[in-house]
Amino acid sequence: MTSNDGIMVMLIGTKEEDIATEPAQKPLFMEDMSEAELASAMDMPGGLENLGNACYINVIVYCWKSEPELKNSIVDFASEGFGFEPISGVISAMKDVYSRLDKNNNAHPMLLVTQILSAFPRFAERGEGGRFAQQDANELFLELMTVLKQKLLPIKAENQINTYLSVIDQYFGGSFN
Repeated sequence: MTSNDGIMVMLIGTKEEDIATEPAQKPLFMEDMSEAELASAMDMPGGLENLGNACYINVIVYCWKSEPELKNSIVDFASEGFGFEPISGVISAMKDVYSRLDKNNNAHPMLLVTQILSAFPRFAERGEGGRFAQQDANELFLELMTVLKQKLLPIKAENQINTYLSVIDQYFGGSFN
């Protein structure tokens, strides 16, 4: 090949002795990661799966997760299991959901939904096609707060005279003078 004077020629490539070596650790692409690996790599918290018209329950779970005293009271609740008292089953199921979310795992809250519908049958209404009817998160929130007020003991702080009957009174109550 011949060239004329003044022509610029660009060569693309590498010299043989500078050829790149294969990396010691192969790159891992997002598409190849499991859900847990992806959440860990991106520092993403676990989430709740939406089970049809049960999103009103998810709203309450997320709301209470952001209130550490209430969430910790639920997690520390010593229940009698899922047996005789429906609200104890609700709290135990919520404790399980928080445990999974705290480990950055996605949670499938089917047990929680089942326990809530058992404890509060009015939220088990069925709509068209036999699916659960849409519900109001505030109504369930108020129902749950009422029963949690009876179940969750106040948090004892050092050098504080505790006059509260429950953690609900302690962190969500108030009085006017």
